[in-house]
Amino acid sequence: MSAPASAPGAKEDRTSFIGMAIFLGGWTMLFCALLFVWADVRLSAGAWPPDGEPRAPLLYPAVATVLIAASSWMLARRRLTATVLFGLGFIGVQLAGWTALWRSGVTPSSGRYGSLLYTFCALHALHVVVGLGGLLLAKKTQRNW
Repeated sequence: MSAPASAPGAKEDRTSFIGMAIFLGGWTMLFCALLFVWADVRLSAGAWPPDGEPRAPLLYPAVATVLIAASSWMLARRRLTATVLFGLGFIGVQLAGWTALWRSGVTPSSGRYGSLLYTFCALHALHVVVGLGGLLLAKKTQRNW
């Protein structure tokens, strides 16, 4: 007797699932490593922000948080256009926040605070851009979107 035939596409689905799990695991490890670096720098600093650097403005990350939460909420309701627009709004607010930081003297080379802040923000923005690209690619290539 021969083995029963598997459903068409089952191997590709399994391979895609494993690939996505590895991809998400890599992003998770990257962000966890950065959090540990931040915690080490933060706990070893006498004051925060260190080196006499100005505090980051809170308005930009607050607005960005609302936008990314709205983007996720829209995605859960399968409203792709709104998801992408809120995601792009998040990136725009991130850029405005970086500009404000730069003008206040906080740059990636200004010290530990600036380098960690820009690294976190840049990786988060990259994460959103990759996610938006993946959504648009899925919309274009998958029938069930």
